[in-house]
Amino acid sequence: QAQQKEYVCTPCGNSCDSTIYLKPGSCEVCRMDLIEKKFTAYKNLSFEEICNRVSLNPLIVLLDVRSSSEFKGTARNSFGIFNKAINIDVRELADRINELEKYKTSEIIVYCSHSIRSPRASSLLIQQGFTNVSNMTGGVSTLTVENSQCATRLFIPFK
Repeated sequence: QAQQKEYVCTPCGNSCDSTIYLKPGSCEVCRMDLIEKKFTAYKNLSFEEICNRVSLNPLIVLLDVRSSSEFKGTARNSFGIFNKAINIDVRELADRINELEKYKTSEIIVYCSHSIRSPRASSLLIQQGFTNVSNMTGGVSTLTVENSQCATRLFIPFK
C-alpha cells in the first residue's frame, strides 16, 4: 500500500509551518503554497553549532538569503555578515539556483536576519536536489558577537 503524501506550507516562519495537510493546495493561515513535507527535511542549527561545524569544515557554504542591501550593510537593521558568505536574495534564488550547482553535495548553511526567509530557501534547495542543507535558527539578528570567540572569527557586525 502506498504511503499517503503529507504536505506543509512553504516555510514562512509562522506556527502554521507545522500543520500537516493530506493534499496539495495552499496554507489556510498564510496562504503559501503547500509542498511535500519531505522538502522541509533540512536541519535547524544554532549559531554555536554552526561555529563548531565551520571550525571542522572550512569548505562549508554559508548562503545569505537577505537582500543585497542587507548583505552590504546599507539597509536599516543589516546586522552584519559572515566571512566568505554567498549572497543570493531568497526572492531571486529559484532563478539563480544554477550558481550553486557545484555545491549540490556540499554542506550548505542558509541564514537570513530572523530565520523567516532562510527556511523557505532551505526547502527550495532540497527540492532542487541539494543533499546537505541546514538552516540557522533565529538568524543573524540573534547573534551576540561579544559572547562568542567563534563569532568574532566568523561574523563581522555592522556598526
